[in-house]
Amino acid sequence: MKAVFGWAVENSEVSGLTANVATELKRAPTSSVSAYEEHEESEAPRALTLEELGMIVIGLEAAKNHAARLAILLQMMTGQRRMTVVRARRRAFVEHPKYGMVWKIGPDKSGKFRVLPLPDLAASAVRAAQAYGRTGNAWLFPQQRLRRKTDPGTGHMSERMLNEVLEELRAPGGPLASAPWAATHDLRRAFVTHMRPRVTTLGLTKEAVPMITRADEGRYGLDETVYDQDPALPDKSLMLEEWDRLIKEGCAQAEARLQRP
Repeated sequence: MKAVFGWAVENSEVSGLTANVATELKRAPTSSVSAYEEHEESEAPRALTLEELGMIVIGLEAAKNHAARLAILLQMMTGQRRMTVVRARRRAFVEHPKYGMVWKIGPDKSGKFRVLPLPDLAASAVRAAQAYGRTGNAWLFPQQRLRRKTDPGTGHMSERMLNEVLEELRAPGGPLASAPWAATHDLRRAFVTHMRPRVTTLGLTKEAVPMITRADEGRYGLDETVYDQDPALPDKSLMLEEWDRLIKEGCAQAEARLQRP
């Protein structure tokens, strides 16, 4: 700002200014609160509990939109963003001799891929979606609604379909009627919240959680031809297998609650 007015004063014949009024401006005060500082526990919305996550899994069985409920399950089991899930191509899921099924996420702007090994529930969701999908459509979750009259209908599912399923589960009498935090981004937050304290027990570093969730990991990732040589696959497998176990534990808690008189 001062530099701009300084130029104007030096070129007063053009600007008409003879004094730099910006010299009187005081420097903006520096905030003492970090932009990355976490909220106090009383202010921050809590993450979904394992039991609530289990209620989602059970509730998805009754959801009317079969493909969207599989997409939500895949998002929950991998900690990914909803757009990453709905944009997944069928050919991105391949069999691996050690990990059963892996998901090649990408390519990113650098042409790199992230690779996630898929444990039981995640792999089951993918296989069900593959069987359910339309022949000739490139997407794991094909488009369900035409966006315009001339739309050929060959795109991927809208991310809004996932929201609609969760809204269905949150309706009065639904399995998530008492949980106001059940949005798609909360599935990702639940993964981070529950897995972060477990990395030490698994013998991993604090980077293990971002290794699964961060969108820019592909920057340090692999070319498509060598995706199966990702040196981080063992650590990723440990993380996602543990998450699979925790979600199943949550399902058991939810089942027990539903059986109470």
